[in-house]
Amino acid sequence: MKFVAAYLLACLGADSAAAAERPTKEDVRRILDSVGADAGEEEEEGSLDLLFARLEGKDVAELVAAGREQLAYAPSGAAAAGVAATAAAGEAKEDKEEEKKEEE
Repeated sequence: MKFVAAYLLACLGADSAAAAERPTKEDVRRILDSVGADAGEEEEEGSLDLLFARLEGKDVAELVAAGREQLAYAPSGAAAAGVAATAAAGEAKEDKEEEKKEEE
């Protein structure tokens, strides 16, 4: 994930004159080094190679738009937590009503 974030930052930081140029692996490494993240291990180098292979010839703006569209259909944690809390409150209310009936 850190490689993707660094790649996107490199895209955002590109000059308008150099916008046609794509970020390089060295750009990504430089960004990660600037924040103290290690990007030089051999196993991580494979991840960086894979990222560049998958992004070859693709427009980053289109990929971000497609990802945003997919996220629109994904449930969010907050919504799921709200539903769970509502269900739990409903069960607690039912339990109290049953206790009252038993006491009478």
